[in-house]
Amino acid sequence: MKTILYIAVILLALSGTAQEDNFKIKGNFSNIKEADSIFICNVVRKDLVPFARAAVTDGKFTITGRVPHEHRYYTMVTTPEKDTLYGQLFVEKRSVEYSGQFTRYPIFDVKGSKYAHKIYASHKDTAYLNLREKVMDMEARETSDEEKLVLQELQRKLGGYMYNIDKDWFDESHSTYQLYTLYELDPKTDFDAFETKVKYFQERFPDHPETMGIGFAYDYYKEEKEKKEAGTSRKSRVGTAFVDVASVDVEGNTHRLSDILKENKLVLVDFWASWCGPCRAEFPHLRMAYEDYKEKGFEIYAVSLDDSQKKWLTALDEEKTSWINTVDLEAWKSKTVKDYEISGIPYNILVNAEGEILGESVRGKELEEFLNEYFN
Repeated sequence: MKTILYIAVILLALSGTAQEDNFKIKGNFSNIKEADSIFICNVVRKDLVPFARAAVTDGKFTITGRVPHEHRYYTMVTTPEKDTLYGQLFVEKRSVEYSGQFTRYPIFDVKGSKYAHKIYASHKDTAYLNLREKVMDMEARETSDEEKLVLQELQRKLGGYMYNIDKDWFDESHSTYQLYTLYELDPKTDFDAFETKVKYFQERFPDHPETMGIGFAYDYYKEEKEKKEAGTSRKSRVGTAFVDVASVDVEGNTHRLSDILKENKLVLVDFWASWCGPCRAEFPHLRMAYEDYKEKGFEIYAVSLDDSQKKWLTALDEEKTSWINTVDLEAWKSKTVKDYEISGIPYNILVNAEGEILGESVRGKELEEFLNEYFN
C-alpha cells in the first residue's frame, strides 16, 4: 500500500491538473491532529489508488480535484510515521465543509452540501451512536474468537443501520448515490426486481463505478438464471466422490487432499483469499471448530486462491491459524477451480475418509451443528 501511495503522489505532482477541478472539501477533524496528508482514492483491482492529495495541519486541510460522479470515495489519512487511517468521504461537485471525527464510522457536521449533510445528520441518532461506541471499543482491543463472532454481528447491525438511515431519501434525490439502493435487492430471491433496477442505472449512469461493479454481478446471476431454466446449472457435489486437490505450503511442500484423507476421519477443504472479507470473517468459527474436533479426526485443509504469495503470507501472519495452510498461485486459473467449478469464495467442501463429499459451503452455526452430529 505504501508503494502505491508514494507512486501516486509522484504522479500527482508531475502530472499537473489536466482538467478544471470540480470539487473542494475543507476539513477540520479533531482526531487527526497528528496527520500530515489526506488522500481521496479510487479502487483499482482491490487496491486504493489516490487521485487527490492535500496536506493536513493540526487536523485541518483543503483538498481539491475532479470526479466524474458524486458518491462516497475511500479516503486515507497518513501520519509522519506512515501510519494510515481509512474512512470515506462523500464527494460532491461543489465546495463542502466537513468537521467532526474521521473514522470508519464517521460523525460529521457538513456545510454547503446538497446530499451529504442529510446522510451524516442521521448518524447522530442515539441508537447509531450507542452501537458505534460498542463496535469501536471491541475493535480497539484484543478479542477472543467468541468475542470476534459477537463483534461481527455488531458490525453487521451497524452497517445495516447506516444503510437504512441513508436510503430513506435515495429515491427522492437525483444523485448517483441512488445506486446504493441496488444493494438492498437480493438477485438470488428476486432477480426480476434486481434486473429492472440494474438496467435503469445502466441507462442513466452507464460509466459510474457502482454501475459497472454491479454489472459483473448482474451478468453472473443472469447466466445462473438462464442455466437453471435450461436445466444446465451447476449441481451440488454432495454425495459425489472428491476430486484430488494439490497445493503448496509456506515451505514449498506439496499437500494433496488424498493424502490428508488417509490420516483423518473428516476434512474441510476451505477455499479463501487474503482479500476476501467474508472468508476471513469465518476464521473465528473455524478456529473454534478445529480446537473442539481436531483430536477426534477433524482436519482443515486451507487452499488460498491468492495470486500474490506476499499477500497470502501477510494474511497468514495476521490470522495465526494452525491447520494445513497452502496456496495455489494460479488462483482462478487453477485446475482445482475448474474441477470444482468454483465461481466465488468463501467456498468449502467436507470430505470423509472414504472420499465422499458430505457437505458443501457449510459455515458458521451450520458447520458447528454438522460437526457435533458427525462426531458425537
